[in-house]
Amino acid sequence: MREYLEHFTTRLGLSTAIQFNSRVTALRWDEEEQFWEVTVEDRPRVRNILTLNNRGRRNNYG
Repeated sequence: MREYLEHFTTRLGLSTAIQFNSRVTALRWDEEEQFWEVTVEDRPRVRNILTLNNRGRRNNYG
């Protein structure tokens, strides 16, 4: 599945806008600005319009 997603995002030119293997530590919807504010472990806070969460069987959640 991961290989498919990486291939698909590269093909569509989206690979620079996607972060794989990221542990989200906070997620807040800004109603006024219509953006998600995302805090990711060991990375600067980002704002985006779409956030996908994959908690599949291979996740590393405690």
